[in-house]
Order: sequence, then structure tokens, then C-alpha cells
Amino acid sequence: MDVVDRLNPWWFSPSWEDEDKHLRQWQGERVRWVPGWIWELGLEPPALNFVYGPRQTGKTTGLKLLVRELLKRIEPDSVAYLDLDIILSPAELRRAFEYVVGRAARRG
Repeated sequence: MDVVDRLNPWWFSPSWEDEDKHLRQWQGERVRWVPGWIWELGLEPPALNFVYGPRQTGKTTGLKLLVRELLKRIEPDSVAYLDLDIILSPAELRRAFEYVVGRAARRG
């Protein structure tokens, strides 16, 4: 599923963070704030977390910082990210979940 693949560039590129607009912007900041809530998420497999809140408050950047840290310890295929602003319907969300689960099953 193309939209899921685009949201998870670490599946395909080891240098994904150099190309990520959120992490590049964060790197360019004079003060780099890391939100504390990213360390409070349940990450024991199988983990499923929903992060929500007002627009433009650092949710995506925080999650990508978390992904960057997770990839130091686990395989890239073990981390999946979905942006529900892009997924427009419950049926599309279901297809996205099925794609991620199917991808994991093929990996073993």
C-alpha cells in the first residue's frame, strides 16, 4: 500500500532521517525540545499507540524522534507509523492495518 510505504521510509532507506522534513526542521532549531510523552508510550510488542492533540504541537516530530531511537535497538520493519490525517475512511484504515500486519506476517 503506497501511502503506508511513504509514511515509513525507514523500511527502505537507512538514511531516512536525513530526508525527513520534520527531523530536518527539528535539527535546524536553536533549542531542540524532545517531548517527554514519547517515553511514556507502551512499547512492548505488540504495542499500538494513538497520539492525538491540537495541530502543529509536535506530535509528528515527537513520534519520529521516538522512531529514530527505536531503530537503534530494533529492526526497521518492526516499526510502523500511520498518519490519520492522510487516511480518509474507516475502510482505508482497515486496509492500512491489514497491510502492516500482512507485511509483518511475510517477515515471519
